[in-house]
Amino acid sequence: MRLVSWNCNKVFREKYKVITELNADIYVIQECENPAKHADTAYYQWAKNYSWISQGGYSGLGVFAGEDIKLNELDWISHYLTDFLPLRINDTFDLIAIWARKPHIEAIVPYLSIHFQKINSQTILLGDFNSNVKWDKKHGIRTHSTLNKMLSEKNLTSAYHHHLDEKYGEESIGTYYTNRKLEKSYHIDYCYCNPDRLLDMTIGNLESWKDSEEEKLIHSDHLPLIIDIHEA
Repeated sequence: MRLVSWNCNKVFREKYKVITELNADIYVIQECENPAKHADTAYYQWAKNYSWISQGGYSGLGVFAGEDIKLNELDWISHYLTDFLPLRINDTFDLIAIWARKPHIEAIVPYLSIHFQKINSQTILLGDFNSNVKWDKKHGIRTHSTLNKMLSEKNLTSAYHHHLDEKYGEESIGTYYTNRKLEKSYHIDYCYCNPDRLLDMTIGNLESWKDSEEEKLIHSDHLPLIIDIHEA
């Protein structure tokens, strides 16, 4: 099964064809609009099997799946922490889709703490965390290092760091580029999963996602995160 996470930087209805070239079974898309608000468009026709949530505003968090994938929304109380979309996939495992708006990691840690007993070694967390251990000092005890420690208790680790054997905070590949400019990148998008399930992990190829003349990203300020896993 292939999972893709991408912060589309808004107007996904005009960009969805770009990301579908990655041939994923499930797409987790941050900053996308609700397809139901665009019922007369090709975007709505494409989004035949999806869940969407927003804790406020036009842009939200969407999960789009192939027609053969079963998506069941889980009734996990959000406590106004944004944006989290927990789903049961094919009745076999839980996927927690994430778009961490401000206060970013300080929303993720409480949300996962509230629902910690529901998380197990087959759970997958995927999305734009807007976080890195580099910024731990800004967040008291609700830090990315705290998150890593919590999830390690469930045998869940970052697919990127496991696959490339890199340390947290020392990532060689960024997923977010400030103002889409190539000279300033950060690693803030993650997939946490059981490493035994991981088949492959890649980040969208920078050369194919940039404007070579202006030396900046096209489509979005994020690159997609691509994960291949054993389904169960």
